[in-house]
Amino acid sequence: MKEETDFLNVVIYVINILYMVLVVAFALMPLVVIAVKYANTHELELILPFLILYPFDPFNYKVWPFVYLHQFWSECIVSLDICGVDHFFIMCCTYLRIQFRLLRHDFENIISIQSNNRLVMDDEDFKAKFIELIKWHQKLIELVSVLESIYTKSTLLNFTSSSLIICLTGFNVTVVKEFSYTVIFLSFLFMSLVQVFFLCFFADLLTTSSMEISNAVYNSQWYMAEAKVGKQLLLVQTRAQDPCKLTACGFADVNLNSFMRVLSTAWSYFALLQTMYGG
Repeated sequence: MKEETDFLNVVIYVINILYMVLVVAFALMPLVVIAVKYANTHELELILPFLILYPFDPFNYKVWPFVYLHQFWSECIVSLDICGVDHFFIMCCTYLRIQFRLLRHDFENIISIQSNNRLVMDDEDFKAKFIELIKWHQKLIELVSVLESIYTKSTLLNFTSSSLIICLTGFNVTVVKEFSYTVIFLSFLFMSLVQVFFLCFFADLLTTSSMEISNAVYNSQWYMAEAKVGKQLLLVQTRAQDPCKLTACGFADVNLNSFMRVLSTAWSYFALLQTMYGG
């Protein structure tokens, strides 16, 4: 499945570039602001990438460079952690999607490759192949459940926080007058949207590919098999109609509809803030 792996590599490359842009924006923009203010006022006003409380004065000339480097390094570590978790998720979804597509192909050809006779009988060769595909399907369902257990809590936290983060970041973009801060907030807003989108997009692809097994069984020339074989295939088709899906602790399915709900909620919060700020 070269097309899936190529698409995965492109997505990972794009995400890496976006994270690099975000890190550079947060790291360099304070220096740009310092330089611009010094050029206009001839006064050196030190600022940091992030507002953090310290038990000492971080704007002291002697410690400020070390605090700045520490914040930059911390930003890199956090970005790598988040990036790694996201990459692992989309790689697992892609791998499972490939497996479901291979399984779909085998189910579609399970009857046509068995015999040239008019009817496919419930012989030992067919039983062995059929049981192998059943075990394969069960293993994939189990792997989806494992992936669900790994990411379900973090996905719930991601969904509940993303609407608020997107709302506040978008509001800051409209309020902040300084161009440098606008660039920072825009990059952060775009990265937040991209992260939630790819999370929902790959989970949606996984769900769709699991449901394709049902169509594969229907297209498997079941009418060329005897009634007993047809009943066995019907059981597989019925089970495949219940999709393998990832959820946010069972509260919401992770798919593109969830992404639209996140955007809708963020827009509602944003409109409320705009109304309050205008008043």
